Amino acid sequence: MEFQLKKRHPIISFGIGLYCAVIGIVIAWLLFPSNTGIVSVFFTSLAMLPFLKKLLPLDSITRNKKHPIKFKNPLYYLKKFLNFHKLTMEYKNIFIIYIMLFFGIFLVYTVFQMNLPGPMAESFFVEQTNILRGSAGEAVLGYADRPFMSASISLNTFIGIILNNLVVLMVAFVISIVYRAGIFIIAWNASVWGVIFGSALVESSKLLGQNMAFLFVLSILIIVPHMVAEAFAYICGVISGSSVYITLWRKLTEKQHAVIITDAIRLLILAGLFIILASLIEVYFAFPAIKLVLWAS
Repeated sequence: MEFQLKKRHPIISFGIGLYCAVIGIVIAWLLFPSNTGIVSVFFTSLAMLPFLKKLLPLDSITRNKKHPIKFKNPLYYLKKFLNFHKLTMEYKNIFIIYIMLFFGIFLVYTVFQMNLPGPMAESFFVEQTNILRGSAGEAVLGYADRPFMSASISLNTFIGIILNNLVVLMVAFVISIVYRAGIFIIAWNASVWGVIFGSALVESSKLLGQNMAFLFVLSILIIVPHMVAEAFAYICGVISGSSVYITLWRKLTEKQHAVIITDAIRLLILAGLFIILASLIEVYFAFPAIKLVLWAS
């Protein structure tokens, strides 16, 4: 029986994210306890594939789209090509579904990370924890004695983060074309942010006391803007790759090919812009804000 995600019920997508993440973590812990972090993301993604199989129907992509018959000024076509607001509105329902799935997974990993016993918290999601201790952790904790980075340090960090995120974006795009499994990158990103968010709440409570409501709001203000921008970029990449997948494996008209490929390119450009935005927020807002809190404490 085909499961349909109703556009007027985005909470269903959120619930699916919760359900699949819990199932993925439990199965990974039972079968591969030493690699729960990465394996749980694999099983979470696997559980979601049946729900996402028909998420990008052809008629929803090509509806209300017509090629102009008469030649117009090239600026007209450029303006139309760069009309990202209209593009996101056309794919609005798909964006909402992926975003709700992301937050469902994110919440599960956050709750697990917050409630794991001390020693277990360090090793349960070891792959995600390594990301936390990697470039982001070094950028923050390496300069915790100063509330702000120098211009050269922040610029180098900014460029490095952009390049790294662009690589991840292209991986999401390619595996969406080849396997139509870009949800793995989205689930991985959500799991990493969930572990980071949970760890931030736990560690902040040790530094600043037990006012969890204040810490929750503070963590949201610092982490969520960057997280949402980055997640949206990867979602654009996944939808773009899934669109190209359709052109490869379905019999389409020349017009349908042109429309879908054009949208795929536009989505990739939009993804790149959000990668830059996310990197700007991360380096010039999130890192200084976190270090300022550490410095003040």
